[in-house]
Amino acid sequence: MSLYNYHWVLDDLGWAHTTAVPDAGLAMDNGTLGVIALGTAVLPPTFPGWNTQPFVPPYCFTGDCAEIFVNLEAATAPRLLAVPEQQFLHISNQIDDTQRNTTLFASNAAFVNTLRSSYCSIQGTPGLHSFLRGASTSIHGQLNNGHWDSAVIGDTVLRDWLGAAMTNPAGVVDKTQEGTLVADFAGVLPFPCAVASPSGAFLDPTE
Repeated sequence: MSLYNYHWVLDDLGWAHTTAVPDAGLAMDNGTLGVIALGTAVLPPTFPGWNTQPFVPPYCFTGDCAEIFVNLEAATAPRLLAVPEQQFLHISNQIDDTQRNTTLFASNAAFVNTLRSSYCSIQGTPGLHSFLRGASTSIHGQLNNGHWDSAVIGDTVLRDWLGAAMTNPAGVVDKTQEGTLVADFAGVLPFPCAVASPSGAFLDPTE
């Protein structure tokens, strides 16, 4: 996964003008037996570990850093933007059965609510940006499976969002969609922070 290896590209290879664009790879923790537990288990050099400790970032080297969408990103953020291209550009649909199942979330509501609270906890952190689509149909991956031209948030097509990020990395703006998920899936909550509406104005769910 690109984000688990981004530190190697920037620090070891020295490819300064590099952007990480993970597609459907949030690696969120479900709060019980999830990615943090797995990340902790695989660190040691002996069984059941996989000796992954030598390969993790020196600034984020515990099992907690197996969780990308908050822990690893937050730890990496202070090291980004040495040049404008050094950014995380997360792309994901909020309903994604593959991500939900592989990270052992009990329901769509649990997955979506974790995604939304996680996004809000790091919203505005320099170098961290997201294109979080709110389609009610499960979609896993949008860059290589026919959604390059059809994934739209407001008036912004995914291909144009990424293209603009490459030509003007300092001007990247998050694209985050409420959609109709609250109505379509029992237990899904609105974003707990202000997110951009299709008009470009901001919606505050607390008002």
